[in-house]
Amino acid sequence: MHIPGYLDGFRPPVDAALLEDATGLRTDSLFWPAFLLAAGGADSAPQAFGADPADVESYADSMVTPESWPVFTLPAGAHRIHVVFRNFPEDAGIDYLLSPADGGPVLRLAALEGHFLGPAFSWPEVVAVAGMPDPDLTAAERLLLLLPAFGDGDTPAAATEVIAAALTSVGAAAGRTGLAADLIEGWGYWPSAGWRVHDGVRYANGPASTRGAGRSRAELALLTEAFRAS
Repeated sequence: MHIPGYLDGFRPPVDAALLEDATGLRTDSLFWPAFLLAAGGADSAPQAFGADPADVESYADSMVTPESWPVFTLPAGAHRIHVVFRNFPEDAGIDYLLSPADGGPVLRLAALEGHFLGPAFSWPEVVAVAGMPDPDLTAAERLLLLLPAFGDGDTPAAATEVIAAALTSVGAAAGRTGLAADLIEGWGYWPSAGWRVHDGVRYANGPASTRGAGRSRAELALLTEAFRAS
């Protein structure tokens, strides 16, 4: 799998063959509780799916081995969003990236790791992107894959019901509302992020933001267009 520019800065170099399409994992019975626990920071995930926590943790561990970097690719109009398990020794994490339609280098959206960069999406954006056409993933699956990189201090109360419905569609049975609330809170690093729109470009505040003052206006405009929300 090729993600333009993504592996360029790794030392020692990383073989692109380690990047593997992870789309098929979503049908594994333990994938969603493991992903929502590991990426979403939701301790209630195993219980909501009726799974043994030890089995969920073991499955999560299997996704973070250095021999393979699982990648989910989500079309976003003409662009592509990549969710990459960056299983680099001594520097592991989960990266959210955007591959621009023009084939240019990827733009880093969020990083779930010790330093936590983000958020990548406001609530209206994560809903809009989840609903975009995708030949492989349902809107519910897309929403749940994107949620760990979302943060918005103005998230409406109805978001809990939207997320709970998505959880139901992927097999959660009990405690869905509580799990949905846990996912909104996430790791607690950016749930209260503030968003504003200026001259048609959407910005996020906060020192860990990747959609703020540290990024060029051209890139911010591209991201606003890619995640266009009404």
